[in-house]
Amino acid sequence: MRFRDDEGFTLIEAVVSIAIFAIVATAATFAIVSSARAASATELRVAAGEIAQQQLDRVVLLGADPTPAPQSGTIASGDRDFEVVFAATPGYGTTCDGYRDVSVTVSTVASGDSRVTARLDTRVACPRGSLDGFDE
Repeated sequence: MRFRDDEGFTLIEAVVSIAIFAIVATAATFAIVSSARAASATELRVAAGEIAQQQLDRVVLLGADPTPAPQSGTIASGDRDFEVVFAATPGYGTTCDGYRDVSVTVSTVASGDSRVTARLDTRVACPRGSLDGFDE
């Protein structure tokens, strides 16, 4: 007399276990791909932020006069091109009455159609007098 426990798996049990494995494997693959995309987007955000900070520092070094700096352009970093847009508005309604509000926006296209954007804003004091700090 043979017991049912000695017979091993039936065909239905094997098919069900393969189906469960396929579902779990699909979910794990989806999670890994989503994580890789998120890491890539984060890497692009960091790169865009670094470029925005560099360009903002450049504008600050120019003494709040954004005319020598390009109003927009493209900067290559690694294997990506980043679009850079500057905006400077004078404070208190005159050309340079104390400060300028300066904004730098850097963006690039990530995977698919999604855009990664970094924006930095600051106020920059307008220089007074000569470069050595004394009025002429």
